[in-house]
Amino acid sequence: MTYEKALSACKYWGETWRLPTKDEMIELVDFCSWTWTTQNGKNGYQVTGPNGNSIFIPAAGYRDETGVCDAEETGYYWGATLNETDIEYAWGIYFISRGYRLNDHDCYDVLSVRFVTE
Repeated sequence: MTYEKALSACKYWGETWRLPTKDEMIELVDFCSWTWTTQNGKNGYQVTGPNGNSIFIPAAGYRDETGVCDAEETGYYWGATLNETDIEYAWGIYFISRGYRLNDHDCYDVLSVRFVTE
């Protein structure tokens, strides 16, 4: 979904659900361990925090006018924070099997979401 639709989708999950902030994504990238793995037949990363809690983030690819692209190989996920120098872009996480990083994406890109709650 586009950035705007991702923000709107949170309301259907309830008040406590939201997209992760840029600072939360930096914490994931800088302080968590990332292990490329397969769960339930899907490739992605098992991300484990310093406290031992973990989440699986599937390599869901992205969507363009032809459909879903690079599923099982890449992950593109929206965050909640607009780029400070260009509000046409928002921060998110990008990954492939060989690495991961914080990345800014054009707000009209169609990417996956992984909501968080307090």
